[in-house]
Amino acid sequence: MHLTHVNYKNRGKRFETMLDNTNRTYALQKRAHIRKTFPEVKLLLGPKGQVKKHWYERSGGLDYIGLYANRFISFDAKSTQNKTSFPLKNVEAHQFDELRRVQDYGGISFLLIHFEEHNETYYLSANDALDWANQTERKSIPYEWFKNRTPRVLQGCHVLLDYLALVDLRIEQEQTFETRETTGRVE
Repeated sequence: MHLTHVNYKNRGKRFETMLDNTNRTYALQKRAHIRKTFPEVKLLLGPKGQVKKHWYERSGGLDYIGLYANRFISFDAKSTQNKTSFPLKNVEAHQFDELRRVQDYGGISFLLIHFEEHNETYYLSANDALDWANQTERKSIPYEWFKNRTPRVLQGCHVLLDYLALVDLRIEQEQTFETRETTGRVE
């Protein structure tokens, strides 16, 4: 029997690289300014100022922040090896809080969920993510639910993962809803 060592440290690294390349292309196209956030580094200094110990603290936010279409955007990128579902434990409580906070202040927040085994990425709106977090029946979101209920992020406009196409749809839906509220009709 041959045993292979699974390196979980780089799990999702390919997905992250694809997103970083996409964001660089968006910047070059002057479509959006999106950047990756990094965790805060804490230092323990010795008596002579030398670093004795360092550690990372969670960022308190989501992986990516930026501006698009005069709106603040914040989202997190999650990758899973699971073929049949996305475990909700992969999203920390403070990340769900941040999704809600960004929405409350008029920004756009969401999760990008990448299924490694299927090589598919899905756009999970903040509202859907929060609905799943608040339910108690399941500890994961079924893959079939993603396939049937959420938009898939596709390649487009010279980028590997054109998630802004889905953000555009969200903005369009908001504008349609606002028009309906103020005029009572859809334009």
